[in-house]
Amino acid sequence: MKEIEVKVLKIDIEKTREDIINLGGKLIKKEFQENYYYKLPESLSNQKGYIRIRKVHNLLDGSRKILLCIKTLISQEKYRTCDEHEFEVSNFKECTLFLEAMKLSYIKSENKHRESYSIDNSLIEIDTWDKDVFPEPYIEIEAACEEDIFNLLSKLNINKNKATSKSLEEIKKEMGLI
Repeated sequence: MKEIEVKVLKIDIEKTREDIINLGGKLIKKEFQENYYYKLPESLSNQKGYIRIRKVHNLLDGSRKILLCIKTLISQEKYRTCDEHEFEVSNFKECTLFLEAMKLSYIKSENKHRESYSIDNSLIEIDTWDKDVFPEPYIEIEAACEEDIFNLLSKLNINKNKATSKSLEEIKKEMGLI
């Protein structure tokens, strides 16, 4: 699946959440996520991306699931465009052993809280990472096309120049966090 997304940093999260709800945004997810990252296989070493196992604790209904994902960067011009394939797996330990058997190198694990809102054919996610991962919450807007992202930024009174296509790793490097 192709996804187009931007991040918006240094905004008032409470005001933005209120604006999303006032515009008709519906809370669809509230989660705690444990993310375990692995390097792409050698055959994809010329691409930017990763493989991720995500343990998800749904804070709305208490359910839990484990997701396996491969995400590769397609473009990073105005918007970040990725090819992402994700599916549910039943056993975290077996999944890690499978990746290790394929000689994929473990990189790191990071945790975050995520609130997701559906609005205007788009998804807005408020991400709050553990403080040692990233110090402040931000929003991510994901849509099927650039126009939907631009329209949503406009409705939220967010200057499109505040939106970035950079990865969290690139942002952390610019901030001197890594």
